Amino acid sequence: MLIKGIHRLVPFIVTCAAVSVGCGADKSADGTITSGGGGKMASPARISTLARDLLEGHRLGVDAQGGAVIAWMNGASQAIFVRTRRPGGRFSRALRLGSQVGRAVDTGQPDDIRADLALAVGPGGDAAVAWPRNAPPGVPGLAIARRRPAGAFDAAELSRDASDHFPAVAFDRRGRLVVAWLRAAHRGCGSVVMASVAQRARPFGAARRVSGPCAKATAPRVALGRDGSGAVAWQSLGNRRVYVATFVRGAFSRPRAVSRSPAVTLSGFATSTLALTAGGGSSVVAWREKVTASGRGRVMAATMTGDQIEPETAVSVSDQIAGPVHVAMNASDTTIVTWGERAGGRSATRRAGHTYGDPAALPCRGPAEIALDARGGALAGFWWACDAGIYAAARRLADGRWQAPLVLETDEDEDGLIRFGKSVSVGLSDAGEGLIEWKDDHGLHVAILPPG
Repeated sequence: MLIKGIHRLVPFIVTCAAVSVGCGADKSADGTITSGGGGKMASPARISTLARDLLEGHRLGVDAQGGAVIAWMNGASQAIFVRTRRPGGRFSRALRLGSQVGRAVDTGQPDDIRADLALAVGPGGDAAVAWPRNAPPGVPGLAIARRRPAGAFDAAELSRDASDHFPAVAFDRRGRLVVAWLRAAHRGCGSVVMASVAQRARPFGAARRVSGPCAKATAPRVALGRDGSGAVAWQSLGNRRVYVATFVRGAFSRPRAVSRSPAVTLSGFATSTLALTAGGGSSVVAWREKVTASGRGRVMAATMTGDQIEPETAVSVSDQIAGPVHVAMNASDTTIVTWGERAGGRSATRRAGHTYGDPAALPCRGPAEIALDARGGALAGFWWACDAGIYAAARRLADGRWQAPLVLETDEDEDGLIRFGKSVSVGLSDAGEGLIEWKDDHGLHVAILPPG
């Protein structure tokens, strides 16, 4: 089943493009799309358009109850905006965060200017957006806007170092917030990784360096489990290995290498393929190892529980991996890793205390953004991966079976113009309500999928 691209001017309207097997979709008056038979996803998708002029680098966060925040940077003004959603409701009007604009980054890829922007939504509904301020004319450093559950965003200053960039943010279930970012090191050492911690409704503590003094670090990742433990992870552009600093009982450990071999970095941009996530009491970092000059290597992962780091383990069988790696956990510490291979998308699942299962085929070519619910069900988001569709979603049931994908947007709009997109984000509530957001030539869109 294909669902035609969202119309240029009218939100909540989606048309259906017939294919050789027939469309099989019903559309209600409010724009809800219900998939047909043939093993397709049985959940309706309510699709809406949230913003028109924005850069890549938009973010989606979903809390345990299904509340959500979407953040983006306006393409013309570079101001930072959010739209919020209460569980079961619709998204609010756009709200600008702070008075100072953000900073865009040229990735080195054609037509790929991205917002330097981070978003986290905690299990209990806390939210935070962090970005480097564009200076001059304003004050340099990092800005952050925080929101308590059911409260309003309050923008504040996090740092005044003009070299601070690439922030990452994460919450635990009590609302404690960890922010990590890059700061310029001394000459020849690239960037180091800094971090700061704040309790809910309290000011941030002093920033501290969590990497080595000559880390040559890529953009960090940060994740916190519901018990408050977690990690910051990054890759060194010197030896290309993956490093973590665990976070236990409110303190960071010394940095430790978790990869024996170098890891792949994305060409044209100093960004690692690594991904980091946290669950109930453990966190997992995954990456692509690089064992040949051409970049061949398997998908690897390491699990951190408290201050203990398990040895790295191979997740994939093949060493012909394409694109980034994605990983997600739930509160039971079930983990799923997704990646792309020449033969198609793959995923592997690990339950707490067990090893990863054999890789399984994804319903679309990968890799896929992934999220897990409390029961072990999953939602995957794809772009340029499902036949003629640019954007698609697929559910995995708790028993491990994937439903056939629901294509949310095709490669042409109503005028026959090819549409353009590069990224997609997904989120799941504990009960399995799914959200997927994506950007195309005409704006930022979101689909809401009731529990499957």
